Amino acid sequence: MSNFTKRLGALAAMVALSAVAACGSGGSNSSSDDQIAAIKEAGTLRIGVASFKPDNFRGPDGEWTGSMVDLATDLANEWEVKPEFVSTTFENIVAGLQADQFDLALDLTKTDERAKVITFTDPIYVSVDNLVVARDKFQTWDEASAKGRSICVAKGGANEVGLRSTTPEATIVALPDSDSCYLQLTSGRVDGVWNQWLNTSEYVRANPQYGVLYPPTAANFASTNLGVSKKWSSSSVDALNADIKKLMDAKGGWSGYTEPYHEGKPTDGAIGNLPDYAVDATK
Repeated sequence: MSNFTKRLGALAAMVALSAVAACGSGGSNSSSDDQIAAIKEAGTLRIGVASFKPDNFRGPDGEWTGSMVDLATDLANEWEVKPEFVSTTFENIVAGLQADQFDLALDLTKTDERAKVITFTDPIYVSVDNLVVARDKFQTWDEASAKGRSICVAKGGANEVGLRSTTPEATIVALPDSDSCYLQLTSGRVDGVWNQWLNTSEYVRANPQYGVLYPPTAANFASTNLGVSKKWSSSSVDALNADIKKLMDAKGGWSGYTEPYHEGKPTDGAIGNLPDYAVDATK
């Protein structure tokens, strides 16, 4: 069994245990759920959202859409309040929670540093990162990540931390979002774009002249969660987790939310042989 599979099993166990605890607390009907009660009284759930396709992105009408956006909208409906999406960036989304600019933040990779200042829900899903490069330019990870190469990443997220630890010799270009990085790639200003496979698989499927390379060891194996302020009581967090689980169960799991927006696999566009952890990510 690979390390990826073991870690995925551990995260799944953590989700199950948290769900049991949440159910034991009585869910969102508990009188001690003060943060959720305050949101219901206000009549609006303020949701911090940064661009990351297919989870959160602007549709043709300019409105936010995507799998995470749908989950947040369903959560607001569950609480019988109006969802209000507050646009931000991954560089500023944690600070926005701390400053009470929104009640809930979408699509946050859990890191030790972030956990010091905000509270995370149970994992929504687990992902790994890879590197988008031109197929006619690079064939191996070592070539693409060598000294003198330039790699673009969305600024301020866990992806940036993982990239910097994985490619110490490459030049890192940190921009506000993934779309900005892809523009740099197509214009030849950078050699690659680093992101979660959920995002990169969409890009290489639409642009087959590009492929993906994986580092020999997983650089950013982590869960993606929702985030709330440290001010939230444990009972409120338990109730939030219980409601998220209820909504996801009704969809048949997280795949029920992703299917309308994403059909890719970690192997999409892969150049050369995949490391074991990337193969496991398809299972």
